[in-house]
Amino acid sequence: MKAILLDKPGPPSFLRIDQLDDPVPTTNEILVRIHAASLNPVDFKVAAVGSNLWTYPHVLGVDAAGVVEAVGPEVTGWEPGDRVLYLTNWRRPGNYAEFNVAPSHTIARLPDSVSYVDGAAIPCAGLTAYNAIHRRLHCKSGDLVLVHSGSGAVAGFAVQLAKRLGATVVTTCSAANIDYVRGLGADEVIDYRAQDVFKRAQEIAGPRLFDAIIDTIGPRNGVDNLRLLAPEGGVAFIAGIPDLSPVADLPYSIAIHDIGVGGALVAPQFRHQQEDLAKMASEMIALVEKGEIRSLVGQVISLEQIPQSLALLAEGHVRGKIVAQIGTP
Repeated sequence: MKAILLDKPGPPSFLRIDQLDDPVPTTNEILVRIHAASLNPVDFKVAAVGSNLWTYPHVLGVDAAGVVEAVGPEVTGWEPGDRVLYLTNWRRPGNYAEFNVAPSHTIARLPDSVSYVDGAAIPCAGLTAYNAIHRRLHCKSGDLVLVHSGSGAVAGFAVQLAKRLGATVVTTCSAANIDYVRGLGADEVIDYRAQDVFKRAQEIAGPRLFDAIIDTIGPRNGVDNLRLLAPEGGVAFIAGIPDLSPVADLPYSIAIHDIGVGGALVAPQFRHQQEDLAKMASEMIALVEKGEIRSLVGQVISLEQIPQSLALLAEGHVRGKIVAQIGTP
């Protein structure tokens, strides 16, 4: 099979395309002929440092959609020809290839009406947003929700999911992306280059403050999010929790969540959480099928273009999702 290979830790420029032997499914795995794989920041981040769990050359890529090619001897419920999407663990060989294997209980069915490209855009970013909005923050109609960096993939899904629930959504972006995030459902937009984000968010929220905050920026955003939370509100940190020691005790309780859906795939004992990933993927793709949310695909590339596109993603400010079309559309 053709695959994008990493021979040693390094930047996207270290990647090359070559041939590898096709993987073989074990007892409870399925072999997927990959038709599309989307790019995520986790790919270039783990490539830069490598892992002692990898055998080089290593294949990156955690998101995929494709067709079941073969199933392991103990697999039930899946047959060759089934259309699927899934999130895999970055610690194992990934999806920048024509084939890959994955545990059968982590797979979700891809409806016939949804393209492989749209399906591949969902797992990592979509499930992260879904987990934050539905599983952790329990957003609901009437909530006031702040989503940082609404033009990004995780945030773009979060804006759509919160708005679908009936929340009032505030997001941040550059001036060039204001119309884009409004199209996703944002009610109020803060231009982070022209405005003080937290001061403006405070003005918008007023004394009621925010019920939920999704922070995709990371620790450099500091702890200002916490001062914007209403009693019993919650913040979901997607890119790492900041140092909380500078925060004085608030006079009421809040919830702080560190979101990383791929962690559920680390070990077999987390099977319940792994099955929930597949369930969330099924729920997300159903929303795409019904037209209630968009897949956020901004660019479709070839397998050969993955290294240069990962380099572009590493520079930041990419709108939506970049998806590599690997097989037949």
